[in-house]
Amino acid sequence: MSALLLASASVLVLIGLAFVLLFRRLGSQVDLNRAPENWLEEAPAIKYRPMERLLADADYRFLASCAGVSPALLRRMRAERRRLFRSYLRCLSEDFSRVHTATRLFLLSCDRDRPDLALELLRQRAIFTCGLMLAELHLAVHVMGLGGIPVYRLIRSLNSARQNLTSAALPVAA
Repeated sequence: MSALLLASASVLVLIGLAFVLLFRRLGSQVDLNRAPENWLEEAPAIKYRPMERLLADADYRFLASCAGVSPALLRRMRAERRRLFRSYLRCLSEDFSRVHTATRLFLLSCDRDRPDLALELLRQRAIFTCGLMLAELHLAVHVMGLGGIPVYRLIRSLNSARQNLTSAALPVAA
């Protein structure tokens, strides 16, 4: 009973730390000038496709069935893939923040108020932040040897943000 309580408390502390780091990262300013020239044209669905399989169980099951593959090797592989996945998450978060910031800057420079777009930006930021927190929670569970992480929602949020930036430049009917 006490071991279960200790394990639960440890998981909650790890999740809390992940949230603090995530909010710190989201709160930092994004420098649009540091972005590559073609950052807006890159297709996020293609760029982030490896994330979908990076933590999938099929590879681990296959390797576990192979002779000579030790549990220690599988643990190291899982840890390395989590590290790579977090790197992808960082890039995805930076891309989202760039698009979000560019859209906000566009709204500030507009001669016409766009409360609809401002509300949509707020909604998208909330959805994306929740998706990142959910991904961090899945990563904490993955340490214990459980399942993959659905990343399609995060990629869909980035796509929506890019569409908003593109449509923001279109004139609005009076």
